[in-house]
This record gives sequence, C-alpha cells and structure tokens, in this order.
Amino acid sequence: MLPLRLRQAYLDHRFSSPLHKFLTLIRQKVHKLFLFFFSRMSKPITSSKPELDSSAPDLPEFDPTEPSAPESYPIKTLEELDSRSYFDSFHYPFNKSSVPLQAGTTSSPDRPRLLVCHDMAGGYGDDKWVQGGTNGDAYAIWHWHLIDVFVYFSHNLVALPPVSWTNTAHQHGVKVLGTFIVEWDAGRAIADKLLATEESSKMYAERLTELAVALGFDGWLLNMEVSLNVSQIPILKIFVSHLTQAMHSAVPGSLTNFALDVLKKGDVSAAVFAPGWVYETKQPPDFQTAQNHIVFPSFLHFSPLLEYRDSSTTAAIKVLVNLNDASYRGGSNITFKGNLQGNANFTTRLFLGELPLGDSPLQFTYSVKTEANSLLGLYLDFSSREGERKFVLLAPGGVDHLSSKFSEVVTTRQVENLDTSSGWVIQESSISMSGHTLTEISALCYRPDPRFLKSDDHGALVHSSAEYYAVLGHLTVNTSKQKPNFPPSSSWVVEGQHIKWSPGSDSSKTVSVKIIWNLKDGNDSAFPKFNIYAENEFLGVARVQAFYVADFAVPSGSSGVKFYIQVCGVDGSSQKLDASPFLQLEAPKVQ
Repeated sequence: MLPLRLRQAYLDHRFSSPLHKFLTLIRQKVHKLFLFFFSRMSKPITSSKPELDSSAPDLPEFDPTEPSAPESYPIKTLEELDSRSYFDSFHYPFNKSSVPLQAGTTSSPDRPRLLVCHDMAGGYGDDKWVQGGTNGDAYAIWHWHLIDVFVYFSHNLVALPPVSWTNTAHQHGVKVLGTFIVEWDAGRAIADKLLATEESSKMYAERLTELAVALGFDGWLLNMEVSLNVSQIPILKIFVSHLTQAMHSAVPGSLTNFALDVLKKGDVSAAVFAPGWVYETKQPPDFQTAQNHIVFPSFLHFSPLLEYRDSSTTAAIKVLVNLNDASYRGGSNITFKGNLQGNANFTTRLFLGELPLGDSPLQFTYSVKTEANSLLGLYLDFSSREGERKFVLLAPGGVDHLSSKFSEVVTTRQVENLDTSSGWVIQESSISMSGHTLTEISALCYRPDPRFLKSDDHGALVHSSAEYYAVLGHLTVNTSKQKPNFPPSSSWVVEGQHIKWSPGSDSSKTVSVKIIWNLKDGNDSAFPKFNIYAENEFLGVARVQAFYVADFAVPSGSSGVKFYIQVCGVDGSSQKLDASPFLQLEAPKVQ
C-alpha cells in the first residue's frame, strides 16, 4: 500500500484537481485489488491459520518470561502494550541498544532524505536472534551511507526493531523507527479501543514512547489502514500529536512519521519499501552477488586501484565476505583466494574516505591467516594539501620486488606471545604523515620476493604453487599508541542466573545459564562489547552486560566449565583471556 501512497504524493503536486480525483478513484480500485492479492501473499495478516504438516513436530509456544536464546519479538495486542508486560520479559535486557546515534546526526539534515522500510518476509527472521544465528547468508543491508531513516516493518501491531538493526544503523548515523500498524479486519476493533477517548489515545502514545526510549531507537512510523468514523479523527490527531511531543521530549531529534504524511511533509524525496526482494526470491548464485549485480565483480584479472601495475602479469583473486569459516573474533572475515603467477600482485579497496592527519602517528593493527607463501599487506593512499599523492605499503616483508611502486614501504611487526593454534597472526605498524589525508585503505595480495625462496638439496629454487589464500580477520586504525587500561578480573562482579544442568549423550552434561557482570565501581560505559568464551571456545559477542548460554555441552569427566567475559576497548583491542573476568560453574555430582 505504501508504494501507492508514494505515487499519490508525487501527483498531488503536479496535476489539477479533476485529474487528481480521477487518479484517486483508480488508486482506490487498485488498492482493493492489492489488498486482496497481498492478503494471500503476506503472513501473518489474517486470523486464519495455515494447515500444518501432521508429521511436523509440535513446537513449544513462545513464552517470553522463560529463559531461552535471546530473541527480538513484536507486541501483538493493545492489552500487551497497556500492561507493559514486555518489560517483564526474559528477553528485554538483551534487546536494549548499546550504540548511541552517531554524534551530529540527532537533528535531521536540511535536505530531502531517503527512507528505507524493511518489509521482508513478515519480519523477525534471522535477525530476531540477538546473540547471532547460524545462517551465514542472512539478509543484510550494507548501503548505510545512502540511508537517512531505517524503518523496521512487520504485520504485527507494534514492530520493535531487532537490536542488531538499531546498533548497526546508529553506528552509521542512521535513525531507526519501529512501526505501529492497524490493519485488516482485526484493526477495526483495535482502532475503536485506541481511539475510544482522548485519555486512551494519550496512554497508548506514552506506552510507545516508553518502549522506544527503553530500547534505544528513534521513533515510530504510524500506519493506519482501516476506515475510521468521522468522530474518531480528532482523537487520532491527538494520538499522533501526543506521541510526537512525548518522543521529542524524551529523545531529542526523534521522528514520528504518519504513513500518509511522511512523503509530503517529511522532506523525504524517496522511500524504498521491501528491499528484501532479491533475498526473498533467492536469486542465484547467492544473495551478495545478486544484490550487487550492477557492480563490477571482485573477481578480476587486473587491479583497478594500482594504475602503475605491470599489465603483463596476471592475477585472478576472488574476494568475498566470509561468514561461514571460523572468524578472528566473531562476525565475518574477508577471504582472498585464487592464483598469483610469478611476481603478480592483486589489490582491492577496503575503505574509502578522508582522514586528516596531524602530528600523531597512525597505528595499524590487523589479523591475518595465510597458507603457503601467500602474504597480505595494506596499501595506503595519501594526499597532501597541495594535491600530491603518496602510496605507502605496510607489509610483513618480502616486498623488494614491489618497492619501486610505492613512495614508502614499512615492514610490519608480528605481535609476540599470541596463541597461534588458530592460525591467526597479528601484524602491527605505524606511520607519520603529518599534513596529509588518508583517502584509501586497500589490501595487497602478493608472494615473497623469489630471491628469498628456499632452495632444494641441489641448489635449485623451490617454486610453490600459484594458489593463493589469505584471510583478513580485523583491521584497527588508531592515532594513539596507548593501550587501553582494562580493569583486572577482581574489579568485576560476575553472576550466573537461571542455571540448568541436563543430561547429555555419552554421560556428558549440558548447561544453560544467564551470565551477568558489572564493575564494582559501576563505571562500565567505556567498554562497547564483550567476547564470551567457554574455556577457549568462542561463543559469541555481547553488547550489553548479559549473555545467555543455551545447552552448552560439558564432556563427561569434566568437573565443570569456566566462562570468560573478554572486555573489548573502543579501538578494537581486547583484554587477555586469562586476565578477563570469569564465571566458574561446577557440574552437579551424580548421586
């Protein structure tokens, strides 16, 4: 329905009244047809339930008060909204946004804006799992730099944005709205109750405001798709006005957009709805490729960023965001694999921007995992105030055959005392470029200078395979060499709640527990996230000071399990695991 309103808003400004009435009549007919079609394509939108496969196991009904893997979920009735039962949910503490809106973006820009409405498969799919899911190909948006407002949409009465969307959008300076929607046959009764009196309308507006403030998102999209009595219109205006005022008072810069008003009065030049079309239709070969099919692929036989590269050499490297293999510390990796013949190299851009540099040197830290003679460096592009460009390579060595192509080559230093059992190597380096601006950071794939390759027993040079494989786990750029001062483990109070031991297979046990932690002095705002481990096994990332472990297998013969909460700094650094706060659970003895 909203795309039709977009068309209406466009025509209102450009056509005369008779034509507008004619088009409105057409729209009403199309609207009815659209409702008929959509009521059979979307779910859930009617009270009827689909027939279930009798062979399918009965799933337990979701009880938000019972401990389970933390979920984001909607509010489906006015009774739930009125009772404030959401705040009694086991899942509520996990759904609080921990990332404030980027500084300088609380006020709306004085220009037309782009609103993107997440309207995909009914909502609450892979994104409902607060602590992460198992689908590496889950739907995602990465064009945040083009978006001003993000709306989370579902056909439930109150669509609360999953916290992962809010945290990500805020990190990119994008405001996030939940949706309050009244539609279909059931919506008529909801509207009657909502708009029964001025007091009731104000009470529900205050409940919506309370939810937005508590969960940390920035406002509401109101979507009324039912016929109202003329007498209800004044109360509807009071509801919208009171919600707007309450939100502005509680959250400076918040938005309350009425679906019929947003395009005309909100300075929105375009609104994109249901951007999940590519994902829902499962277009081959995979979501990432299909979503970006108009962009040149990363699989290239030349490097478009190194204009001075010898075109006679060949390099065929495929670059992909890898969510399936083991990551450095949660999330994804960037994987480079393919072939490098001879002295060939391959460059692909990672970041494009403008970072003015002062007197302080830039500190670079990155984690990498490679095979055979595959090496990975960082190629930096700087520009001066006079327009002069400088190209700097940060690399672990073996680059004499490439040095002539760069203004400067800096050898990185491998961090000592790192647990290398997982294959990750940490490289560090620094560079001073006062008066310059860092404009690009790229990854450079290369092999060592052939002069430094080993020889066989007969003195012949040992040539390795042309196969290339490297993985970039993380990259940190900092202007300070000072390491964060992590509080010692004894400074924390760590607690286990809802502890449940269950028998597993082969005499093993499983344990479920909610872990919570706080600094004894209460000063914990400096730490944006925490990595959670069971012994040395990575479990996930917490952005609030709580994490739920569900059915963790403890081998038979083990006396218990030790959970570590690894504290992370704003610069991406993390506390040593053996110095991190922990929770020790002892397994119950068999009687």
